[in-house]
Amino acid sequence: MRLSIGDRYVADSLSFLFAIKNHYDVSQFALTSKGVIYEGDASGVLVGSCEHLMGIVRHFGEGVVLSSAVKVWEYVHGDRQVKFDQSEREFLDAFLNKS
Repeated sequence: MRLSIGDRYVADSLSFLFAIKNHYDVSQFALTSKGVIYEGDASGVLVGSCEHLMGIVRHFGEGVVLSSAVKVWEYVHGDRQVKFDQSEREFLDAFLNKS
């Protein structure tokens, strides 16, 4: 996915959200100062259309993708006080329900 998307952090954030959506193991993802990254084998299989994903990224912006993934990471790892703004909620709805 990194080659298709072109930005490691955006691609890894989308991969993380796909893993959450599909109940996959997320233990090989890590939170860094720049966002969520994948630390496993980078030759993973992309689920979904990159063109469709790029449309979502273009619509909401890379910042919304990155911040949403970080907040989901924090929530999954126990921070139940995480607050999503309107654009993040709309992005997650589009990503999780329409991808």
